[in-house]
Amino acid sequence: TEQLGVRAARARCAANLSLVLVSHKHLHESARFKDQALRLLDLGPPSAATGADAVGASVTSAHSGSGDSNAGVGIGGQRRTLQDWDRARAWVYLVLGLRDFSLGNFGESRLECNVAVTVARQLNDYRIFEQALNTLAFVTFVHGSIERARELYQQVYGSGYRRGDVQTQSWGLLGMARASLAMGDRSGAGQLMATRAQMLKRPVGRAAAASDR
Repeated sequence: TEQLGVRAARARCAANLSLVLVSHKHLHESARFKDQALRLLDLGPPSAATGADAVGASVTSAHSGSGDSNAGVGIGGQRRTLQDWDRARAWVYLVLGLRDFSLGNFGESRLECNVAVTVARQLNDYRIFEQALNTLAFVTFVHGSIERARELYQQVYGSGYRRGDVQTQSWGLLGMARASLAMGDRSGAGQLMATRAQMLKRPVGRAAAASDR
């Protein structure tokens, strides 16, 4: 369990470094840390939440040391360990999606964000899910699939609305407005922005009462 936890932490760190290095224009080093993060994911157990890796980081069910890493851990402990591993997987793919988006690698970014969305949804990790879904929506928008992007932004808003999360609702409304404007619906975009402005004026505890979708 400890070995698996260390691998998960190292994978997170490598992914984070890959993103930071892009902002400092160290692209070769960034690519190296991205590869390291994906290799570390390969050393872990197969994800319960993804049927296949979309970007070539194939996950094998038999990995070195897998028989010993959970030795002495009960079923509940193993389940928690696997959930923590999948949470790390979701985070790594979210960060890599942001990295590749910043480099203009929109195809890779969409695939990585899709993995993060799928894993986080099955974990009920709403924060990673919403961040990944919002990123996926923006990548989809930039890629030119405006209607699909609007649908994804509506899902972002809906998730935030159900939880009463103002920030996530704001992401969704802003994205839907952007997509509506790109589709020529100025009136709809204006209404969405007005809804967002009204929501942001209210106390946080009342934000979930917004009925506009």
